[in-house]
Amino acid sequence: MYPFGEPVDRGALSLDPSATLVEAAKWVCYSVTIYIAAVAARRYGAASVCGALFVSAVLVAVCTIGHGLIGARAVFGLYEPRFATGRWNVGPLLNSNNLAGFTNLGMFCGLGLSTSRRFERYRWPLLLGTALLVATCILSMSRAGVLALVIGSVVFAVATRRARLRLGRVLVLGIVLVCGGALAYFGASEGSWSRLFDRELGKLDVIRRSIAIIGDYPWFGIGRGAFESVSSSYRLVSGNKVAAHAENFIVQWCVEWGLPVALAGLVAFPWVLKGAGRRLRRSSIVSGMIAGLAALLFQNLLDMGLEIPALGLAVAAVLGVLSRSHEAVLITVPTRPRRWLSASIAVALAAFWVVSFRGARWQLSEERLAVHETISSHLRGQGPETAVVDTHLRAAMLRHPADPYFPRLGALTAFVRGRRDPLPWLNHALELGLENGHTRLLLARVLHRRGGVKQALAELRAAAELEHDLARSAGRLAASWSRDPAQIAQAAPRGTPGAMVLTAAASAFHRPEERAIRRACLDEAIARDPSYVPARRARAWQIVADIRDGTCALQLCGPRLEQDARALRSLRPESPDATLVRGELLRLQGKLEDATELLERDCPQYRPAERIPCLRGHLRLEALRSNRSHQIPKLARELMEACQLTTTSCHDPLVDAGDLLARAGASGAALIAFERAAAEKSSVTALLGIASSAAEIGQTAKAQRALEEAARLARADHVALARVKQAGERVRSALLEQLASEGEKTRRSGK
Repeated sequence: MYPFGEPVDRGALSLDPSATLVEAAKWVCYSVTIYIAAVAARRYGAASVCGALFVSAVLVAVCTIGHGLIGARAVFGLYEPRFATGRWNVGPLLNSNNLAGFTNLGMFCGLGLSTSRRFERYRWPLLLGTALLVATCILSMSRAGVLALVIGSVVFAVATRRARLRLGRVLVLGIVLVCGGALAYFGASEGSWSRLFDRELGKLDVIRRSIAIIGDYPWFGIGRGAFESVSSSYRLVSGNKVAAHAENFIVQWCVEWGLPVALAGLVAFPWVLKGAGRRLRRSSIVSGMIAGLAALLFQNLLDMGLEIPALGLAVAAVLGVLSRSHEAVLITVPTRPRRWLSASIAVALAAFWVVSFRGARWQLSEERLAVHETISSHLRGQGPETAVVDTHLRAAMLRHPADPYFPRLGALTAFVRGRRDPLPWLNHALELGLENGHTRLLLARVLHRRGGVKQALAELRAAAELEHDLARSAGRLAASWSRDPAQIAQAAPRGTPGAMVLTAAASAFHRPEERAIRRACLDEAIARDPSYVPARRARAWQIVADIRDGTCALQLCGPRLEQDARALRSLRPESPDATLVRGELLRLQGKLEDATELLERDCPQYRPAERIPCLRGHLRLEALRSNRSHQIPKLARELMEACQLTTTSCHDPLVDAGDLLARAGASGAALIAFERAAAEKSSVTALLGIASSAAEIGQTAKAQRALEEAARLARADHVALARVKQAGERVRSALLEQLASEGEKTRRSGK
């Protein structure tokens, strides 16, 4: 509470008391689930709990597959996720890793039931449901989930001593895996399989970085549930995002509980499962549950999912069955004292559960969104007063005292409003997360306002070095604070982040008198990282502009342009950048025919997304050749076909194609190009192209509608509105000429 000027008179072992209360309530539920599962296993057998888990997993799989078949984006038509999900991931469990873990556990429970002699009459329905769960696991495209499926299969196959029984189990297991894999093969797309074989290993980096927290809090940990709040202080993820879990349940326990409690929990696992070893060889149901538990625990060494209540409750049910506790549960009628004791314990647990959830109504992500929206509306002058904002901010900081996001919001409010000193807030945010790039970026803005330009540039450099995503913002700020390339370079760290900063700064200097500054920034960017493609590309086109306006002679700058073209070809051979630069160089040398031949040869070899700018450049070159106007419609068709094969925005290339087609006299094809451009983005330029092209071919109504829509879009822009009026006059004059021509034809035919 330092930014509010309040003394600190109390503390807690947990760095996020609100989240710890939620975890306490969850563990009460887990304890009750273990007890209920133990009682059910004692009274009705392990198959009752195993069957319940299997049926639950099948229902989840059916819902997920059903959503995928109809292409639904909202769960049951009610909730649409805020994050991107695959086609086969929309359902009760939106996270693909959680879905794979739950279906794996259910699949092995179903496998244990289907190989049990007690359920021979239900074997085929059980095998069908098990195959569906295998398909759902594979379609989730969770790499750790699919690997856990293989590990669990091996555990299940060797979980019996008798060879005859083992052969039967392996045969059933093989049938289930083949059928489930076939279903997944026919349901998955080519893009889905690429997710399964993705080489991105960011979660391993989160695990590695999380180990550093253990060294700071070895004995008591940070508190159960506090990992999400602390993660941003250790740069587990970049930006304003947080890591909800350590992606490894052992590391998670050590971080949150401390080493003594975590080690005690790991040692307790074999003790709890000691009773299951005696029943493992003679019960396929127990074998299935152990295999499912092994698969789930293995997956949670790489993809954390046990923190989700669905998976936590499922594991608690399995532990209740496999532990020895259910053997001691009495099924006789309890005596009166035992009734009173059981009732007292139940009431106490219920009261604790209610108090825990009432004291922890907000999760960190929801709290962040709520406070951010409150402060954003306040800064726009549409929200509550400062006192109300402070109340919300103070409550959030009390609930999540280790999160640097809320002090940074307080600093931002003080900086924008200018009524308070933002430095106390920034000091507190830096105490909680010294290596947070967003905090350093805001500190740079504060220091610049106070006149400390050098200190501000140093903070920009730190922000870009800590979080590469902030490099462009740092470059734009540096360019707005200084016009000296040497001073701007002070904001650029070494390597790629520095090249990103300098390239972004160069893009801010676009006026003719600023070309020297732009050129110096790009040269320095390439010196920081010669392999940074955006800097190479920007410098190449800057040299082209210098040659065009005579600032640099062709004999002097031509070799430099050729050098950049060779570098672009070497760095990104799949991109048309080098081809376009070489084509422009040939054009400047007067070799227009060689330039068009180069693009005509190279453009077809690129993928559709890269082919579009290449065809756009080819179109412009062909338009410069008076004897090649017949090639423009052909190239325009190729451009429109390439646009249909990619999700890349094609508005600007289509507008260019429409303009060139209109100049070549192909008004009908130009109209098609302009209409496709307007379908992607309803812009004034595209609508004016539609109006002029439609007027040329006599579609008066369409031209009038396009002009009206363009006038509506240009209401607040005087320049655009003047363009619309001029275009309207041209369209009207073209229509009058057409009417006069048609009247003349009518008179001649009458004579």
